[in-house]
Amino acid sequence: MKLPALFFAAIYFAVAQQPQAPLPESVTLGCNINLHEQVQVPAQEGGVIKEIFVKEGENVEAGKTLVQIDDSIPQQSVKVAEAELNAAKVQAENPIPEKFALASLAVANAEYKVNEEANRKVKDSVPLVILNRSYLECQQMALSVDKARMDTSIAVKQWEVKKAQLEAAQESLKHRKLVSTLKGQVRELPFHVGEWVQPGDTVVHVVQMNVLRAQGYLKPSEFSPSEIIGRPVAVKVELARGRIETFTGRIAFVDPRIGPNGYEIRALVDNAEENRQWLLSPGMKGQMTIQLK
Repeated sequence: MKLPALFFAAIYFAVAQQPQAPLPESVTLGCNINLHEQVQVPAQEGGVIKEIFVKEGENVEAGKTLVQIDDSIPQQSVKVAEAELNAAKVQAENPIPEKFALASLAVANAEYKVNEEANRKVKDSVPLVILNRSYLECQQMALSVDKARMDTSIAVKQWEVKKAQLEAAQESLKHRKLVSTLKGQVRELPFHVGEWVQPGDTVVHVVQMNVLRAQGYLKPSEFSPSEIIGRPVAVKVELARGRIETFTGRIAFVDPRIGPNGYEIRALVDNAEENRQWLLSPGMKGQMTIQLK
């Protein structure tokens, strides 16, 4: 006997309307501790390492100078660029050429008017060749004014060029000083004082230690990403000789891709120092408890 379609629809509706299981207070899972951020500080300019201000294992703040590459030549380049910029500035702001050209034009115009007035009163008192030469001098002086103004405009552009050259020299000088971009610990110094480095060579390797990443997996059938993201966590880790320490943090990332173990979650966890050494280290394993309510 065939069952009616309404029978199956009723069963489906009843199953679909079953209440969702309540969200637990928390969930605990195994996790791995890994680095969150690290930077391999490169040489931006080639040169000889003049001084190293840190040592391996030292904790550094963001902005701390790590290594100084020899900058004697760039310093001289900056001095030359500064002198050339000052000279270009003086030339660009110098009003004398234009003033002299304007004064010369005024004299030439006055002389031409005198000769023209003399000829008007007494015909041919000033030979035509002299009058034409006087008029030509007026035109020449007018062109001198235009030339002086053009020279000033060119000098202003040259001033801008010299300013850009100075900024480039200062930037090149700054590139000889290698600075940490994050708060962390010096892991490796592959070069020594007196050695030559090429642009792109890693001179210092700094790893962030005050914040680490705890990574684990959850099953999509048990928790949805929206229930996990942003939740506070407590990570318990066993240290030397059975010592247990708890570190707090928050879920910062939920991977939307689902793998064999479920989807990956990542929490950023605050580390702690003891005797200037970090307690939590990359490579450790622990138990992460996520507070869901």
